[in-house]
Amino acid sequence: MRQDEEGGIAIGAQVDLDREGTSGLLIYRNAMTLPPAAVVPNDAEVAGIVGSGDLAAIEQLPSFRAPALSAAPGGWAGEASTAGSLVVSTEFDPGWRLEVPSGAVVRPGRAFGWSTAFDSPAGRLLVRYTGQWVRTAETIALGLLWLAALWVTRKPVGR
Repeated sequence: MRQDEEGGIAIGAQVDLDREGTSGLLIYRNAMTLPPAAVVPNDAEVAGIVGSGDLAAIEQLPSFRAPALSAAPGGWAGEASTAGSLVVSTEFDPGWRLEVPSGAVVRPGRAFGWSTAFDSPAGRLLVRYTGQWVRTAETIALGLLWLAALWVTRKPVGR
C-alpha cells in the first residue's frame, strides 16, 4: 500500500477494493470475497476458474455479487435462480451433500483447489454435512487417548 501526503495509507490505491457510496461517506468493498456458502454464476468462464486450483487462473475471476446461503442446522439453505449454478461452501470434504426438492442428492466436487462446489438445479437448495458422527468419534477417541496418556505419566504422590 502507498502512503498519502499526510503519511496515512492510501486505501483507495488498493486494487482489490471498490469504492462505493456518495455524499461524503467513503465505503470500500472487496468485490472478490465470497461468503462461506453462496450461489455463483455457472457460465463457462466462471466454472473453469472455480474448478481450477491454479492461483493465476483464480486471479482472473470476474467481479460479481454472489447471493449468500443462510445458515441452517448442519449446513446452509437458500435458492439458486438458474439451473447449473455452483454452490461453493467450506473446505472440501466428501461428507458434504446438496439436497434439492426433487429428492436428488448431489455429491461435491472441488472448487479453487481446496473448497467444495456443487452443480445445482434452479430452486431451493440445502447443503448439509453428513460426516459429523465421524468427527465426533474422532474427538472422543482423542480425548480418551489424552486421558490414558495423562494416567500413564502421572506423578505418584509420596506419603
